[in-house]
Amino acid sequence: MKYDPASSSPNELLHNTQIGRTARGKVLRGIAYLMVVSICAFFPATQAFGGDDKGGGGGNPSAPTTVQFGASKFRALESDGSATISVTRTGVTTGTVSVNYNVGLDDDATATATQRTDFVLTAGTLTFAPGETAKSFTVLINKVRVPVPTIKEAKLLLSNVRGTGAALGNPSRVSFEIENNDVRHDENEAENPVDDHGNFVRQQYHDFLTREPDDIGLANWRQTLQQCPNGGYGELEHPECDRVHISAAFYQSTEFQERGYFVYRFFQAGLGRRPQYKEFVPDMQRVGGAQSPEQETISKAAYIDDFAQRADFKAIYDGLTNQQFVDKLEQTAGVHLSNKAQLVSALDNRQQTRAQVLRAMVESKEVFAKYFNQAFVAMQYFGYLRRDPDETGFRNWVETLDTSGNSRHMIFGFIYSAEYRSRFGKP
Repeated sequence: MKYDPASSSPNELLHNTQIGRTARGKVLRGIAYLMVVSICAFFPATQAFGGDDKGGGGGNPSAPTTVQFGASKFRALESDGSATISVTRTGVTTGTVSVNYNVGLDDDATATATQRTDFVLTAGTLTFAPGETAKSFTVLINKVRVPVPTIKEAKLLLSNVRGTGAALGNPSRVSFEIENNDVRHDENEAENPVDDHGNFVRQQYHDFLTREPDDIGLANWRQTLQQCPNGGYGELEHPECDRVHISAAFYQSTEFQERGYFVYRFFQAGLGRRPQYKEFVPDMQRVGGAQSPEQETISKAAYIDDFAQRADFKAIYDGLTNQQFVDKLEQTAGVHLSNKAQLVSALDNRQQTRAQVLRAMVESKEVFAKYFNQAFVAMQYFGYLRRDPDETGFRNWVETLDTSGNSRHMIFGFIYSAEYRSRFGKP
């Protein structure tokens, strides 16, 4: 039976712990105009999510179409929980244009707000369809306790514009300010925001589902935690109702398994390695967050097509026959597929693409089972600590899960660790 933090009743949340399973453009006129387009083609925008614009603006405002931030600065209150960042397109808008965005992917040395503490690392791609002139993305803001009101700053970046005659406009690098207004006013308030039931639950949504909680889900989980003995603290006293049980449920939820663990398995099974933290988070945001089932289906289809075109994937599999391709997938993933012959036949008969066969393997029961514990451990670091695992700790925890099957001690260790708690205030 499936369950999900966002929709389960308090009773279901306590007792159901089953893991989820589911313009073409106008004709350009004038030689001068054609020259501009040619220049843009010879000098493309910076690649990947990072940018090479070191100043406050940058861009090429003389290009036929430009993409830039909708404001010269963005500011939000910590209590808002999230901030909406606007991006605009000007000039010729008859074609399709895409641009990458990020905040926190490469923390600036001058930044006083960081992705580990103040906000959730956010990176992705915006695509403007013909005629579209405005898009936006959301940055989640964490609740942090400070002795006095403080304004912290990070940098928002646009990069890698794709589209005929498209270039970065001005501004493409702007300040993102967070006004931290969570000051402890009396001794009855928790010294660390994560000790508050609602904030603890909200942070699970941020760290594991990369979205703000919906009202029903937040209310259900908060009520559940409030009813737990001893405020939900402890490791062994009340395993059926405590913070460890609630946090584990987010990893085991249908939403995470079909989004976060979905992405994780592409790296392990397709590339033979664990994803790095700053690879995993943007990829999960691409197929996760606040998406409808229909949007998720479209996002996943685009994701697998793009994954199969990545340079590191093509370096392994290009040049192979269909039989060799499936053999290599098995070898890389370290599994034996029960439907191997059918997958080869589907490729030979052009019934499926290689990207679709890759997905079929990733979603096989063999791959799901093989990497479940490894992903569980990796998410302790990705989710709670917002960093890559240290190899010794990672191997030790995987061995513990493989031999005992008991994840409670691991989760307890992470959520009560000084490293986790210091993200939000006094450990």
